[in-house]
Amino acid sequence: MPDKSGERFFAQSREYDMQLKIGGQDFSSDAIKVQIFSSIENPYITVAMEIFVDPNDVLNFLTTDKNIKLTIIPLREIQSQGTTYSLDLLAINISHDFTIKPSLYKDKQPDRVPVKIISVVRKAFTIMSTLVNKVYFEKTVGDIIQDMASGIKDAKVDLDDSNLNTTQIKQVLIPPTTYYKSILYLDSQFGIFKGIPIINCSPDGIVTLINLSKRIDKNYTFTIHQLESRGDNNQVLEQTNDGKNFYTRDNITTGDLTSSKFANIANSIHHIVKPSDKLYSIIDQKLEDVSSNYGVIFKNKNLKLDTQALDRTRYFVDRVGNNDDESYAISRISQEIGNLSSISVILKQNLGNLENLLSSGNTVKFDSKIVEYINLTGKYILESCNMLFRKKLDWNAVASLRLIRTNRQI
Repeated sequence: MPDKSGERFFAQSREYDMQLKIGGQDFSSDAIKVQIFSSIENPYITVAMEIFVDPNDVLNFLTTDKNIKLTIIPLREIQSQGTTYSLDLLAINISHDFTIKPSLYKDKQPDRVPVKIISVVRKAFTIMSTLVNKVYFEKTVGDIIQDMASGIKDAKVDLDDSNLNTTQIKQVLIPPTTYYKSILYLDSQFGIFKGIPIINCSPDGIVTLINLSKRIDKNYTFTIHQLESRGDNNQVLEQTNDGKNFYTRDNITTGDLTSSKFANIANSIHHIVKPSDKLYSIIDQKLEDVSSNYGVIFKNKNLKLDTQALDRTRYFVDRVGNNDDESYAISRISQEIGNLSSISVILKQNLGNLENLLSSGNTVKFDSKIVEYINLTGKYILESCNMLFRKKLDWNAVASLRLIRTNRQI
């Protein structure tokens, strides 16, 4: 916060220092709300902000062509600075309400109204929305994704090699579309992985493609500890200043979609694809096998299923496919069953490493100290994070996280 000299300083009672500059002008003292959202469903981070400003400034200055710089500095409870989190943003929508005033004065009267700004990360949005259109012969999906990125400024690709589809495709036409949609197209027609694909572009322009089915086998990025209300939690609390351990005292919400999703998909699956050298080809699957081998599985592969509800057959006939390669079929079905089990967690204290919390797709360990929830302990995938900052006297934050995997128990 600025003092009379214009210099910024930190008050020991504060949890965060929030700096917001739009078009080079400092709106830090005018910001009242910042909401940051990341999800495996979205290729880049979205930020919603509210600032309280004079409507005359809104008309003359706050336009979508202005550069937005958001910087968040967490202040630890031990009074040391946390990891600075900075984003260069592009506004895609600015909305505000004007109050009706009587025309009693010729001069403009100063007033303040809340202005809502919806924004996305500038570099990531630019890369993923770049137009592509090309024909490829005898290339793999990985080759095509890399080649398209080579023609996009600042774009770099980090492609997971876990169960990557390495089959060469005789001919692929990428229709005129954005880079992001072209990747979705390749996956829908041919399958990028034998598993669940996640596409993300970081704020610095690195396009990461992850096989989520194998991601859960990696080391976890951070741990969420669920504490007992009356237990001795001092040992856990001492760890929560390292940015890799967080804790909650709130209730958690669990979900289980196994029965409904399995009944909808059916256990016996047949994909009728249209290969290049014959009239048709059929790829057969058993839903239980796909779930066990290509789901987001932690330890226990034996899912508890209602066999009567699963005793159905389903045909898929709307994809091209690539001869008898089954990557497309595995990718399609595994995406349906990746989030059968979920846990929703609220974090309120010591959100020091914001980058970890906002890195959707990473592996997270949930560690419950409550006896009734012990069987939920283990590794999950961070599906989404909704981080809300509000300014009352000082800035405070709440993070809502959703963790997923295919199996409910270990």
